[in-house]
Amino acid sequence: MNAFGHQGEFIVFSGYSFSTGYVWRVLSFLLFLSGVLAQSGTVGISGKVMDGAGQPIPDSVIEVKHVLSASAYSVRTGVNGNFVLDSLVAGEYQLKILQSGFAPHVQTVQVPVNDLEIRLVPEALRQSVTVSAGSGYIQTTASAGTRIPASLMDVPQSIQVVARNIIDQRLDFQLADTARTVSGVSRTNTGSGYLGNEFSIRGFTLNTANSYLRDGMKFGIYSFSDLASVEEVEVLKGPASVLYGASEPGGVINLVTKKPLEDQVISLQFTGGNGDFRRPEFDASGPLLKNRTLLYRVSGSYQQDFRFRDYGKGSHYFLSPSITWRPVDKMILNVSGEYLNGQATSDFGIPVLGSRPAPVPVSRFYGESFNIAQAWPRFLTYSFHYNFSSRWSIDNRYSYWSAGSNYFEAYPTGVSADGRTVSRLLDSYRFPEKSKYSQTEIVGAFNTGPIQHTILLGFEAGWRSGGTFGQIANAPSVDSLNPVTGLVTREDAFRILANPLSPGYADNHSVNSVRNQSGYIQDLMTLGKRWKALVGGRFENYPQESRNYLTHTYFQNADLASSPRAGLVFQPSQTTSIYFSYVRSFMPASPSSRNILGIPFKPQHGVQYESGVKYTSRNRRTSATLAAFWITKDNVITPDPLNPLFNVQSGEQRSKGFDFDFMKQIADGWNVWFAYGFAQAQVTSDNSVPVGNMLLNAPRHTGNIWSVYEIPRGRLRGLGFGGGIYSSSFKYGTLQNNYLVPGYARVDTSTFYTIRGDKVDWKLSLNLKNALDRSYYEAGRGAFVRPGLPFAVYSSVKMTWH
Repeated sequence: MNAFGHQGEFIVFSGYSFSTGYVWRVLSFLLFLSGVLAQSGTVGISGKVMDGAGQPIPDSVIEVKHVLSASAYSVRTGVNGNFVLDSLVAGEYQLKILQSGFAPHVQTVQVPVNDLEIRLVPEALRQSVTVSAGSGYIQTTASAGTRIPASLMDVPQSIQVVARNIIDQRLDFQLADTARTVSGVSRTNTGSGYLGNEFSIRGFTLNTANSYLRDGMKFGIYSFSDLASVEEVEVLKGPASVLYGASEPGGVINLVTKKPLEDQVISLQFTGGNGDFRRPEFDASGPLLKNRTLLYRVSGSYQQDFRFRDYGKGSHYFLSPSITWRPVDKMILNVSGEYLNGQATSDFGIPVLGSRPAPVPVSRFYGESFNIAQAWPRFLTYSFHYNFSSRWSIDNRYSYWSAGSNYFEAYPTGVSADGRTVSRLLDSYRFPEKSKYSQTEIVGAFNTGPIQHTILLGFEAGWRSGGTFGQIANAPSVDSLNPVTGLVTREDAFRILANPLSPGYADNHSVNSVRNQSGYIQDLMTLGKRWKALVGGRFENYPQESRNYLTHTYFQNADLASSPRAGLVFQPSQTTSIYFSYVRSFMPASPSSRNILGIPFKPQHGVQYESGVKYTSRNRRTSATLAAFWITKDNVITPDPLNPLFNVQSGEQRSKGFDFDFMKQIADGWNVWFAYGFAQAQVTSDNSVPVGNMLLNAPRHTGNIWSVYEIPRGRLRGLGFGGGIYSSSFKYGTLQNNYLVPGYARVDTSTFYTIRGDKVDWKLSLNLKNALDRSYYEAGRGAFVRPGLPFAVYSSVKMTWH
């Protein structure tokens, strides 16, 4: 035998025998060691993780393993999807990328390598159209808090995301149905003739023109809305002016729209119910070219609203098309739009008698049969994204919004001292509105020593104009307990409003416009393994004009505002974040609003201090956020104590409290969301409102729980059932706190059965809204309160072709 020989599974060398496995491990180690010795230094790997549309995926787990030595390393992607691993030796490595909602990605690379671009594939592309068993409620990323996709654990502010599967399970069709899921969010009303999609967050009523977003772009919220095109709803609590400019300190609500899919998927759904409710809906998406560089999606619906008010009726049409063009991997262009046309009976609700709503049925109506409210919002936007490298990118967005509302009505304005007579006015008003916004942002990642930076540089320019055109006049009053309609006809109303000599006649013909230019900067820093910091600031020029064409008055004003932000995050483990933040907001006053000396008022400012704890389990089956906050709003306009015909700017309001949101996948197919909010929102300084009064439509306690179980396997696979409770403590309908909007608890249930096939999925649903048929009131305004939905049964059938 030679000195070196082979016998079976053993290698014989100079009389000694070794197993082949042992020899292979020794050779592997020697090869690895030679690679170490051959290097004058260490090398690395860097890249970016994205989805199929080219959008970055933060907080993905990157596992790197050397093929020969089995040495393993791990890292997570940053807010823009980037990852970097240094101190590696040259050689062949296996990469494994893990992210909730996406299939694991595995590939082999030769290190050193830089600027890798990795695209993850969803676990099931059709999940955007139909929900599969076991899909949870937990979302780990959002863009509302940083304007870039970021891990919620890294953002020092409370952000909650309501996923599409919750919307589908509950058969939510309006934003008003969905936003209440989040702690600290309560429905409110600004006084229009239709109960719309308006909210307060942490006690402060959101501004309808500035506090609502669609894919991060401002758009005006209207009474009519539709969730057919919405993928998820993000709620950012607390001031957000550093990112979005003028807004109220309670927070903002961002609607994230559905994006085109790479595979052909078509969904048709029909929902019917009592109260003449009808709703057909469709959603279709897929490629327009074989190479999948051009994708489309179009969603739409028609809805005939639930009727429970005398003379009450409403309906709307909705259509939302979108196109995605991705000619090369580094570039993506999205163009989308929305068209809605709706009308309903103009209705202001139930009058207040004494300190509570009048003891009348919730169906009682105090207008006339010809009352009508109409709205037609249209929205067009494009977004352009280009990656210069795995670390630097640029985004440009533009939006055009055109809308308007018409009212022709006899509406109640007040109640007499004895509580028996409801005074009314006739009006015919038009409120046209238009806006244009453009944003350009550069996002980059770099290191300064041990500190990792993800920086956002942005510039925004915008213009918005709104007009008020119409007439008002007196209308016959009615009895609060037994109103009689028909006292004035539609023809009478036209004739009265056309005559300037009619009692109580007044005319309005005015236009307000605003232009803003702003620059903003944000830096999300990683300070070692356990610390992160977020700092930023916005500088804004906000000129306004107000012109009244009847009185021939003209006012203009220009405000300069700065909105800083700072926050610190400590992460004792990968599952827990402890944070503290400081952030400011601003909201300019109308240019026509001035003091006794004719000096325009300064912007209102909000300041929030927030601290909290966030937890997300390693398996993404449990998530919780507990946040404590203190918000003050100053420069509130209040009557001048020396001359009540004028105002001064000495008011202050404050909200303090905490909120808690908890989501858990208890078992496969069984999910629960629990939310509770406590907010002591009150007046702290005012010349006409008593100090200590609660803010308008700001309940002290809000809470809800929603849980659904869908059988994940076996013969009954796809059968699901569950329900939940929405609750709110009492609130006041005026700042004077002279009447209560009573608290309530509403029970909803959901039962559904999903049948999955090779080509077609079927889903049958039966939902009960207000299952116990309790009378309750959503919000108050002036001397009237808005009744909530009575008992409703919705049945639905949905077909999805894939």
